[in-house]
Parts: sequence; structure tokens; C-alpha cells
Amino acid sequence: MKKIVSILLAAVLVLSLAATAFAADGINADEEALLVKFCAAVDQYAEKSPAHAMQFKNEATSALMKLDLDAAACADLSAGIDKVVAYAEANGITTKAAAKDKAADVLALVNGLVAKYGISVSLSDTLYATVCFTAADGNGAANTDKASNGGAKIVKQTGVDMTATYAVAAVLVVALVFGMAVVTKKNLLSNN
Repeated sequence: MKKIVSILLAAVLVLSLAATAFAADGINADEEALLVKFCAAVDQYAEKSPAHAMQFKNEATSALMKLDLDAAACADLSAGIDKVVAYAEANGITTKAAAKDKAADVLALVNGLVAKYGISVSLSDTLYATVCFTAADGNGAANTDKASNGGAKIVKQTGVDMTATYAVAAVLVVALVFGMAVVTKKNLLSNN
């Protein structure tokens, strides 16, 4: 019985050491809706160049994994997607050649929309996108990074989830009560 209690307490200690606070990483619900809309817009043109479509979606996903956009910013950028799609339709961008001819205009439109959120987009000669953004690093200083870099320089800080800590504390309390019951039942605290 002592071995079982010892193993249980050792497991609880290991879990308590493993329950550290991590910086939040991921996409909130508003950003997720924005990404879904962006991907749908890109997919309208994906058959023209599947490689470009996939790269655009990957860049957007990588950027949103590190940026903190609130509901208002996401709504504004969502309206911006509508403007870019409307521009593409109005200017007959239906082929890869047409996209290349109008790339500078579309890029200027996109950068006009995203600049106020610390984001900039550039295109290579082969029309692959690079998304750069500025956000606060772990020390609160502004830092610029590329989305394709995964935002390695920038730590997204939005709070701490205490669920794991509470779970470990509950397991520790149960183990302590169980251990005390065993010690009392086996009379291990008696003085001889």
C-alpha cells in the first residue's frame, strides 16, 4: 500500500510541475471566422493556381496564429476581403495573366486595408505572398516578423488558463486525504 501511495504522490508532484502557464497561441473565434472567409475568397480563384492559393492561406493562418485581432478589427478586415473580391470581379481578374497584370493594384488595395493593424503584404516576382506584422514581444517592445517564420520573435500573450492548475490541486487534495486515511487505518503514526 505504501508503494501505491508513493507512486500516486510522485505522479501528482510530476503533474504539478508540468502544469506551467503557457503563452496563449491560436486563433480566437473572430479570427477563425475571418480566416474561413479569406480561404473561401481565395478558393474562388484556386483552380487558376492551386499552389498560390495554398501559400496565401498558409500565410494568413500563420499571421493569425500570432496576431491578436479583436472583433472590430476582424469585421473591418472581413469588409476588406469583400472590397478586394469586388475589385477582382470588376476588373476581370479571372486568369493567372490578369492577376499578374493587376497584382500591384490589388497589393496596394490590400496594404491600404491591413496597414492600420501593423500588417504588410508583399509579393514576389512569382506572385507568392509574404505577410509581415508588428506586435509586442514578451517584453512589450514592438517587433516585426514574417508570418512564414511562424512569428517566432513574437509571443502572443492573452492570459493564463488555470484549469490544469485546479485539476492538479484537486488530485493532490484527494491523494492527501487518501494517504491520511491509510496512515490512520494502519496506525502508522503510533508512538512505540
